[in-house]
Amino acid sequence: MGHALDASLHALRHRSARPQGELAVGELEAQLNIRQPTLPQQLAVLREKGLVSARRDGKNIFYTVASAQALAVMAMLYQQFCTDTRDDPAR
Repeated sequence: MGHALDASLHALRHRSARPQGELAVGELEAQLNIRQPTLPQQLAVLREKGLVSARRDGKNIFYTVASAQALAVMAMLYQQFCTDTRDDPAR
């Protein structure tokens, strides 16, 4: 499930792309270079665990993070590993 976590972190980074913070499977595949059927299978596991929710719009399925706990963990991981800390003397 490692790539699914990567996908979720990447989705978090791009939450502002849409008002609902949604990304389509095709967008995630393109951004993460993860192909069928791997990413949809991992997203299905995350959906079953209640970590993401999905909605269908025509042929597209849009995913968003649905768990407040997952968002908190992802925010902490993003802050620790994906932000520039050179200007923060506490780090």
